[in-house]
Amino acid sequence: MSLKINDINGRLENLRKYFNCNQMAAIEYAFFNLEIRQAEKILDKNIPAHYMSLYAILMKNGIPVDQFIAEGYHADEIRCEEIDKIYMQLKKFNKKMKELEENGKYSNEQLMALKEAYKIIGQQVYLLIDSNISSEYIAKYATLIKGGISVKKFIGEGYHLNETKKGEIDSAYEQVQEFNDTIDQIRKVGKMNEQQIIALEEAFAQIGKNAYILANYTIPSEYIRKYTYLLENCVDISDFIFSESHLSAEGQSEIDALYNETITANADKTLRITRPSA
Repeated sequence: MSLKINDINGRLENLRKYFNCNQMAAIEYAFFNLEIRQAEKILDKNIPAHYMSLYAILMKNGIPVDQFIAEGYHADEIRCEEIDKIYMQLKKFNKKMKELEENGKYSNEQLMALKEAYKIIGQQVYLLIDSNISSEYIAKYATLIKGGISVKKFIGEGYHLNETKKGEIDSAYEQVQEFNDTIDQIRKVGKMNEQQIIALEEAFAQIGKNAYILANYTIPSEYIRKYTYLLENCVDISDFIFSESHLSAEGQSEIDALYNETITANADKTLRITRPSA
């Protein structure tokens, strides 16, 4: 929702009763550069003016700040460094984008795609700064990276330049998009909590389509992660899932035992590989 100039000025005048002049400077920037619902996020007199400004700038560049505000990063000497770090990364990226604009090798579409990619994958966008990658494949690579899919081989071997190999990128992209649609549907249904959804997203990044078997609201996030590890190590967990073993203390003990055995077996395997021979 946006406000007219006169409405904004009236709103700002009322806010001057509650905020100091430095905070008001940040609030004015926010109200004139952001949607009203975004600008209102910084209306907290406990947020220092400096961090009000940084929050507004980050939001203007499409970087979410809700967690920082909700958890009061700006009030914690150590955690506020995370805000500063992200802001400095943004400044560096904007400087790089200016260089690319002046370079002349990149189209407006490519530059826009890189800016959009930065919003969703942050620093990993530097993997995509290559004038040979079209805006379409910058966007597809960004989606794959966000989905936890490595694109180094695709980029390193120039799949985006080969009409035959583009199909592999497109196939992986479609799988991620399909999974993202599934996550959207899961959120709409509302049976899985956010911790379970995060665990499910992590599972997809690790085991791909096998993660769909874990899209079950009865599985706690802890056991989504344990099942993921077992699946990643080719352990059949179907009986546990279909019998809902993760819901009983006895079943959880069985899963935990198998999980720990698999970790131990992998550790032993690593030791055998790394231990010098006699």
